[in-house]
Amino acid sequence: MDITLILKLLEDQIGLNAQSIGISTVEKHIHKCMSECGSSSVYDYLKRLNNDPSELRKLTEAVVIPETFFFRDRTPFTALGQYVRQFRTNIEPTSPLRILSAPCSTGEEPYSIAMLLFDMGLNSDQFQIDAVDISDQFIKSAKSGLFRAYSFRGKDLDFRERHFSKEGEEYRLKDKVHGAVNFQQGNLLAHDFVSDRDCYDVIFCRNLLIYFDESAKKKAIAALSQLLCSNGVLFVGHAETASLSTHRFTQLDYPMAFSFAKIKEAKRINALLNISTPIQRERSKIQIQTNPEKKQTVPGKTPPITKIESLTAPPPFMKRRDESNEKQPSHAEAKIAEAIRLADEGAFKETVALCEELIKEDAVSAQVYFILGKAVDSMGDAYQADEYLRKAVYLDPTFYEALTYLATLSERMGDLNKAEGFRTRAERVKRREDKKAGS
Repeated sequence: MDITLILKLLEDQIGLNAQSIGISTVEKHIHKCMSECGSSSVYDYLKRLNNDPSELRKLTEAVVIPETFFFRDRTPFTALGQYVRQFRTNIEPTSPLRILSAPCSTGEEPYSIAMLLFDMGLNSDQFQIDAVDISDQFIKSAKSGLFRAYSFRGKDLDFRERHFSKEGEEYRLKDKVHGAVNFQQGNLLAHDFVSDRDCYDVIFCRNLLIYFDESAKKKAIAALSQLLCSNGVLFVGHAETASLSTHRFTQLDYPMAFSFAKIKEAKRINALLNISTPIQRERSKIQIQTNPEKKQTVPGKTPPITKIESLTAPPPFMKRRDESNEKQPSHAEAKIAEAIRLADEGAFKETVALCEELIKEDAVSAQVYFILGKAVDSMGDAYQADEYLRKAVYLDPTFYEALTYLATLSERMGDLNKAEGFRTRAERVKRREDKKAGS
């Protein structure tokens, strides 16, 4: 079935680069939506998508990836707290702080921001948090204020005691935090998204740009630039830093926060953050926020794997590059080989630093995230490893080694249902590969 025209529609409407999550994954969701609405052909389904906004929203929500949890990647929140303290003191101590979370997914990020600000002693009239997502379903879930255990990861869960009450198997946000976030459905690429808003002092836009094609990425960054106040801070995902650096933004000198400011204001904001030296980009200087002495394991389970097996196959770079017959830069291949060598030697900190360099250079691949995830797990951070490995299978849904590692990791973390799910997917991939090899 030729789904090219549907992929083009998704690209035009939401900027989706289908290669970023896998053509086969998107095709699976298209088949499911076609079946549910009774379309017998791609042509008929395309007519429905063009004539029925609700059908397009349904497909959009099916392909959007909701991977989030409270205080995900702690360092950006630490940097936010430091910026807010200085902002209240030195920039605009009386006007409300304006913050945007887009996309906000099911609400964990904007609610984390609200909890942070309340814990810092701010009152609700001292800040405004707008949370936007393209998915009506996610917005509805966020507004409910109910969350399951999977939204809480890591050992530092003191905030849950302060801001939630237990209701059976779920946790309900207390009214103070629940009422502090303004949720709304919206599309960052829509022509009226910027015009309807005042500028923001802080914007969280993490792990959105990686799913856009180049045209949509440029449009999104232009919108973010307009939305960010002159002295504001923009937080993005660690795989998106290279995109920002070429669009009149400069990265702030706060290690592992992946924060940006407009070039003219960066020096001033760095000073406010009390950072006296530039961020160290050399791999030997990068500080990793993990503690190798503390292994996150479940009693009786297999400990983290402490050696990454050498891989003889060529690094599986993203399919969008392979399909264009564009030869991968030799320096990227060399760095991946070096990262594998370092991991084999147990030099996990250096492995992580080298993978971070590749990501900053936009040499993003499933292989890089696979190596990164295993190295971080060996350093004792199973939850961060889980996130990296999930990115690997997003980029390559048929990555057998990543799926089997995720199954083992999930089992160690005590989530047997998730472990079984990954193991089933891995076995399905293996059967397909065996069938191809035998044909």
